[in-house]
Amino acid sequence: MSNTYVTSCIKNQDKSKYDYEITFSSGLSLGFSDEEVFEHFLYDTDHPIEDLDSLCIKVLSARARRIMISYVASTCRSIAQTKQATSEKLKLGYTDNWKIYIEAAIDKAVVDLMLLGYLDDYDYCRRYINTTIKVKPASIVMIKHELENVRGVSSNIVESVLAEYNIDDSVTAYTLLVKKVKSTDDKNKLFGYLMRKGFTYESVNKAYNRYIDNKNELEQEE
Repeated sequence: MSNTYVTSCIKNQDKSKYDYEITFSSGLSLGFSDEEVFEHFLYDTDHPIEDLDSLCIKVLSARARRIMISYVASTCRSIAQTKQATSEKLKLGYTDNWKIYIEAAIDKAVVDLMLLGYLDDYDYCRRYINTTIKVKPASIVMIKHELENVRGVSSNIVESVLAEYNIDDSVTAYTLLVKKVKSTDDKNKLFGYLMRKGFTYESVNKAYNRYIDNKNELEQEE
């Protein structure tokens, strides 16, 4: 495979997005920043570029990393959420010449940030489950649905992390039932409410029987 060369390096006068417009001997034309031009010798028309595709992916992945770090800096995010947000941002304002490298660049940036500890879906799952247990109790079915279908975490990772917890759906159902009886004590409505939240009939029935037992005990004490 023959080397590629820079055929022109033109300084942008309007400073719209990138400092230079670089055209390569392959006919590809792309915008680069000052830093990128000097880092990769793009100002030198005599400097051979052995693999232009790899160079473009390397440059774009560095841009993707900066976006990702900013995105995850304030709060924990799943890999899928981070990839989606980064992809949307990279596609805005980029020419079609750049867009062909976006997917590969994002994948490379994700691997880089995983190695640096910025992205970790196992840790993300633990944080989500811990918060859910403390703040907004939910059934195991709903936890799995939220992590897998909404936040894009692999089902294998979700199952692995859930195995670290001893979550009893009947206990969670009881907690929600006690709150719900303040607005209705109709058994059918209570069962429907909890089962719509992903609890099995068995766990709801167990929670309801516990509630009745506790209620009877309180009435007897009175």
